[in-house]
Formats: sequence, structure tokens, C-alpha cells
Amino acid sequence: AFELMKDTGVDLLDHRLPSPPGQALRKRVIEMILSTDMAKHEEKLEHFSAMSANTLQNMDKTVLEKHLLHVADLSHPLRPYSLHRQWSER
Repeated sequence: AFELMKDTGVDLLDHRLPSPPGQALRKRVIEMILSTDMAKHEEKLEHFSAMSANTLQNMDKTVLEKHLLHVADLSHPLRPYSLHRQWSER
């Protein structure tokens, strides 16, 4: 994905903003993508359950973001089959 962004001239990581640095943003994107790995589903659920004992205001933002992305990644198979198929083919 990062190479495709560079090849098409849409390098979102090469920005002039003071924060976050491109490398930090790249690392965060990679972590978020890896958070959708079903091989670690149980581990993620246990970690989220332990973290959710706190209120959302006290929860680690990164843990919450990873969990939300994982849930979103799981959600489309639960949609009507025609919609699930469209999303799977994208």
C-alpha cells in the first residue's frame, strides 16, 4: 500500500505537518492492519475485555482503535450475502 501511494504520487506519509512524523504514522498504519489478524482474535478479545473494565475515557486510545478496526473487518460477512459479496470483491 505504501509503495502504491508513492507510485501514484499520493504519498500521504510525506506531509509537512509537525505531527505525527511520517515514520510514526507508517508504524501506526501497520499496527492497525495487523490488528485485523484473525489468528490473534481470542488474544485481542481478552485484552480488550481487560481494558474495558475502565471507562472509555480511561482506555488506551490505540487499543480501542485496533478493536474498532477489527470489529469493522469482521462485520461485512454478517451483512446480506449480496452486500457481503460486493465488499469481498473490492
